[in-house]
Amino acid sequence: MKETVQQLDDVLAKCKVHFCLVSEQAAVNLLPVAYYRPKEAVLFVSHKMHETADQLQGAMEKAVPGIKVSRIAIQDPYDLNECRNVFLEALMVREDDQPVINVTGGTKIMAIGAVTAAYAAMVQTFYLNEQKNTISLIDPYKEDAQRNVSSIAMRMNLETYLAAYGFKVADSNPTGSLNSKEQSLVVELLSMPSMKEVVPRLNELAVEAEKSKSMTVSSAPVSDDLMQAFDTLCDRFESAGHLQVNGRALRFPTENDRFFVAGGWLERYVFNELSALNVKPVGNLVVRNPSQNELDAAFMHDGTFYIVECKTGNLYHDLEKAKEVVYKLETLSKVGGRKTRLVLVSYRELHPKAKERALKANIKVIEGPEVRRFREIMKGLISQ
Repeated sequence: MKETVQQLDDVLAKCKVHFCLVSEQAAVNLLPVAYYRPKEAVLFVSHKMHETADQLQGAMEKAVPGIKVSRIAIQDPYDLNECRNVFLEALMVREDDQPVINVTGGTKIMAIGAVTAAYAAMVQTFYLNEQKNTISLIDPYKEDAQRNVSSIAMRMNLETYLAAYGFKVADSNPTGSLNSKEQSLVVELLSMPSMKEVVPRLNELAVEAEKSKSMTVSSAPVSDDLMQAFDTLCDRFESAGHLQVNGRALRFPTENDRFFVAGGWLERYVFNELSALNVKPVGNLVVRNPSQNELDAAFMHDGTFYIVECKTGNLYHDLEKAKEVVYKLETLSKVGGRKTRLVLVSYRELHPKAKERALKANIKVIEGPEVRRFREIMKGLISQ
């Protein structure tokens, strides 16, 4: 009689010890431990993976308070005989503890050694499909060699997840909700074509104010054909309480107001839309390892780490700037390993060549008119 999905899940839930093959992809070991909450995790570690094991152990201890984490050395992770014997010996020592082997990580030789040792000791092995968040029980010596457990809800604290990759959360600033005036302003910015040419200019002026350490800047020069649209834009920000206009002089009442005008309004909009999806985003996140990275918005969903970058500059005409933005986002993929999903939200359309590079790097681009549908697009993305 074929086992049900629930019966297969129960098999893993009863296992008190997880054998974990350590590799650079920490999530494949961390997520099942956080989900099934065993009493002990045994890390099988090659010399090259010692630092990674340190990070993984710290994350496991945060995710499952009270868990015992121990280690067993693998001298040569490419020697099948050694790997099989190390696993077999460890299984014999813990045969009364209901161990199970997670064969997702490590080298391929380590995984083969683990499966053969498990068969000899009549112990269960499993594999985590990172893309689908499904666990499969593996038994290559049976006709039904792979038995799938249904998708499991991978709930993970963002700080704990990042710790598994050696990153520490250095800072995060609460991102407030948009008030009614700000909401009206954002709707207008996203829906009026006349604004798209002048928003980047006002953005530049706000950045200039930061560089010059002055809260007052001159709005000149703006071309005559854009002057009316620019004046209307300034009036809208003034009505929302973030700008004071005196002729050609623009004054930002506070640093928070300057940041809002410089593009913070798009970050606030994105944060509000993500909050409406109940994904519990964190805004203006600063992580270190040991270099510092700043993330406009980030959140965890079903075991995947999402990073959202927001840009209001003119990334259509400035190819070099657009390429720089895409490159920075590419480098952020290391923050959370293979289960990191990158999203670029650009108020203006992206330069075609920069967009091509972004797509090749598996960066989801939400640009121009699409930004108005940000919530809808993100809902589809996280449900994939």
